[in-house]
Amino acid sequence: MENKRKQKADVVVMIDDDRVDREIIKAALLSQDYPLRLEVFGSAIEAVDYLEKCIFDPKSNPLPKLVLLDLNMPGMDGKEFLRTVKRDKILCTIPVIIVSSSDYNEDVRGCYELQAAGYIHKASMPGQFRDIFEKLIKYWFETSESRMIGSSTE
Repeated sequence: MENKRKQKADVVVMIDDDRVDREIIKAALLSQDYPLRLEVFGSAIEAVDYLEKCIFDPKSNPLPKLVLLDLNMPGMDGKEFLRTVKRDKILCTIPVIIVSSSDYNEDVRGCYELQAAGYIHKASMPGQFRDIFEKLIKYWFETSESRMIGSSTE
């Protein structure tokens, strides 16, 4: 039997300016058999504001264990968000996965150069998203040592 933790849900931040994509990804994430608290933002600026609150009041706003980030957004785009987060000594430890419709090699390479932890090309079918996010959740929350980031136990 798998070890299911009986603790607070892990926080995942999702940033995407497209409402339909947000709903598809949200449904895929929440269909997983893992306790998640999903914080959804339509802009990178809103997400940066939230992350700053997490730094100053971690009891009310625990740091996310994972950020899912759209690349092409108006205002602050995904690459600028990555630059901002990776410059911060606290936020830089949060894994950021790009979830983008862009499959240009320059975008993929550029995101990895900015320390993205992964890059997922947006699937066209919701069922594909469910399978992709099942693997993502299993890796980041059940397999990877990233599960310890921000936890109160060592």
